[in-house]
Amino acid sequence: RIIVGIARGLVFENNTVELRNQFVTDANTQLGLIASQAGLDSFNVIMNDSNNTAEDANANRLNGRIVVVPTNSVEMIGIDFFILPSGVTFA
Repeated sequence: RIIVGIARGLVFENNTVELRNQFVTDANTQLGLIASQAGLDSFNVIMNDSNNTAEDANANRLNGRIVVVPTNSVEMIGIDFFILPSGVTFA
């Protein structure tokens, strides 16, 4: 829900490096808080040129991926999502 809230704030914004960096900073802050309270062992927020192309920018689409390792788990969970002018979609 926290990530959805951050993503919804970006729905009508242009796909720029600065916007992607702001999302990563905000998501890292929130997930870091959860991790510091023993809610996650680790996490990684990916929203950069590796998953956002010039074509995505022209379509005003932000692509993101968050990988989390829950506490007491050996498996990672990858969550892919897309921020479009119409809203946020999770894959």
